[in-house]
Amino acid sequence: TFLNTREWKYAGYFNRMKQSVAMTWDPNGAARSRDPTGERFLYKDRVTVLAITLNSEGGLTDAHVVKTSGVDFLDRAAIEAFQKAQPFMNPPRGLADASGAIKFTFGFYLEVGSPGLRLFRGPAQ
Repeated sequence: TFLNTREWKYAGYFNRMKQSVAMTWDPNGAARSRDPTGERFLYKDRVTVLAITLNSEGGLTDAHVVKTSGVDFLDRAAIEAFQKAQPFMNPPRGLADASGAIKFTFGFYLEVGSPGLRLFRGPAQ
């Protein structure tokens, strides 16, 4: 059934990861010193998508930008959020490939005029 697909099967793990990353991601803090009024960089919505690789213990082994927000320091803030939030404990064995690596994309959405920030998990790579 649809609920048995990879995306739904491991939703609990990715939701815990999303919460951990959200607690460490501070794009507004990164922007304040560079753009106090928000007119230079934060005049439009920004999306950063990262390719993430974890080891079998949930430690981050790679994070790189696959879709840039167009603002370098926001992209760096996304990578730093993953670095600070790791390790992501108890990764399900079914997520790992033959070498033990867990690979997926993860998005950061900064919406102009919105009080909240959104994180999303993209399709597996």
